[in-house]
Amino acid sequence: AQLRYPYRPINQQSSLPLTLASRCFIAGPIRRRHSDMPAVAAQRHSGAAVLAPSKLQEQLNALYRTAPKLCPVVRPKGMDDQGLVALAKREPEGEQVVLQLESVLGTAAQACTCCAFCGQTGEAAVGSAAAGSTDEAIDPATLLFTTNWRLDFNRKSMQLHRAQFACGLCRACMDLSGFIACAAASDHGELAQDRSELMTALCSHLVEVNAPEGIDSGNAVACTAWAQEVYALAYSMRVIASNVRGWRLLDAEGGALNYRTQPGATVAVAQRCLQSSAPKSARKKKKKVAVQVEEEEARPVTPA
Repeated sequence: AQLRYPYRPINQQSSLPLTLASRCFIAGPIRRRHSDMPAVAAQRHSGAAVLAPSKLQEQLNALYRTAPKLCPVVRPKGMDDQGLVALAKREPEGEQVVLQLESVLGTAAQACTCCAFCGQTGEAAVGSAAAGSTDEAIDPATLLFTTNWRLDFNRKSMQLHRAQFACGLCRACMDLSGFIACAAASDHGELAQDRSELMTALCSHLVEVNAPEGIDSGNAVACTAWAQEVYALAYSMRVIASNVRGWRLLDAEGGALNYRTQPGATVAVAQRCLQSSAPKSARKKKKKVAVQVEEEEARPVTPA
């Protein structure tokens, strides 16, 4: 069954006040006040200028350690659509590059049978999504090629972290704006019930994938409280990051992703990510086949 967002996503260009964001979750106040978080305390004064980049990065790394396998995506304002297909369209020969990218993804989709984040079995579809992009319908059985980026305050960069096929639930868990908007919605009747079920499902899924110590994934209240901590910190970091200018995109190896000037840059990135994420057995088999082909080509032909 599909779970549908009973709301229209908030505009990422506008940021809710942190005090409001901290109160818009459905299970009451979280265990720790947001004002006690160093990152939020810095934002209260004058944004990111109060804390050095290294201190801000410590806060962000704490978020990544708390949810190491599946984490809400923190994207600065103005960098809200960074899926590889979206980047490919901005290349000089965008239409041709998109066709090449879709061909690469189509080949990879044929061999993909489960979500790279949670292991949910499903059918991979040709397409690309930025991790954290809101889906109107969450279909766990549909796997989309999802790009996951991570911020680095020290380098003022947004680096590609993972680019793999993900199910609808994992993509929804990475959707920071969607989670906050869903939690803040004031619905009634069936919509309120749908929203409550969706929030419970997302919080439980986040706990199941990350398996935090001391949190029972079968306890909905505990899962929601833990998830609130994660999303609150992620939101505070996004607000601060949005006050920093000059963010640049990096590929998985840390090199500049010059998709506007380097033709086929997004296709090359996708190919490298898919190759690195393939099972070792598959990579060994592929390498073995390549070696056999080279040996066949190098073998002298005996005249008849």
